[in-house]
Amino acid sequence: MKNLSTIHTTSGAHTLDINLANGFFSRLSGLMFRKPLAPDRGLLITRCPSVHTAFMRMAIDVVYLNRAGIVTRCVAHLKPWHVSVSTGKDVHAKPITKAAHTLELAAGSIQRLGIQAGNRFDHVFFQNTSPDQGAAIPNTQRGSAMIEFTVVGPILMLIGMAILQYSTLFFAKNQINYATFMAARAGAMVNANQNEINQAYITALVPLYGGGQNSAELAISRGKADADVTSFVHIDILSPTKESFDDWEDKALTASIGGGKRVIPNSGQATKDPNQVGATSGQSIQDANLIKLRVIHGYEPKIPFMKSIYITYLKYLDPKT
Repeated sequence: MKNLSTIHTTSGAHTLDINLANGFFSRLSGLMFRKPLAPDRGLLITRCPSVHTAFMRMAIDVVYLNRAGIVTRCVAHLKPWHVSVSTGKDVHAKPITKAAHTLELAAGSIQRLGIQAGNRFDHVFFQNTSPDQGAAIPNTQRGSAMIEFTVVGPILMLIGMAILQYSTLFFAKNQINYATFMAARAGAMVNANQNEINQAYITALVPLYGGGQNSAELAISRGKADADVTSFVHIDILSPTKESFDDWEDKALTASIGGGKRVIPNSGQATKDPNQVGATSGQSIQDANLIKLRVIHGYEPKIPFMKSIYITYLKYLDPKT
């Protein structure tokens, strides 16, 4: 069943199929979780001088009306997760009177229909309201605004906490990536010494644990990083392996510069055949010259309440591999 209404603008009279949100639940839900509006569809929310677009899947045009259905303000293309109010200033910098009702239309309707302040919206809801009542404004929304905030507020707070938690994890991941790079760099300079790799990793993590502006503060942050790395981090050297040295050890270099420790030559890599693969390691000499690390770093979420949700969700996603 269509609920036909008419809006009179400078471009003529336009017929719209308008649903009425006059009850508690219809006004509370509005267009949340709904499909995008068709160009000739809309929703009239009574006793509503402000709107939000939380949990909406599309942008909308918002037309504010006084009690007689006269347009007081137009807000075009209000994006999801935004808020709009009926008050403000017009093009002449004069204050706009607070609206009584809100008409929500498909994005682009204001421009397409030529809707502007002063236009009249005819709907059965306004049949018992005379035009001279247009300036009258209801004093309350019968508690609906508080109810909406009670429902939406905690959800928005949870979303904000989730974003904050994700931000901390994103920063931690970036810092861990950097620390891994610095550990590999250090390993390349000290013959893949495991202890030197670990120390370089810890040093690069200092900013994640607070950093500092002097040596004492830096020492405290480094101590925190050291404690966490000792308890929650495992660093494996994936390459070169023992088999890499078995395949590519240079006996002369081992004797001359290795001091008895096996050495893989790294000069003249461009002239050596990359297709020649060691029988034991399965690596070419170019691969054997690359240090590769695997870092498993356990990082605990920090945001209260949200950390429990994240941990539970990540456990659910864990493929147990």
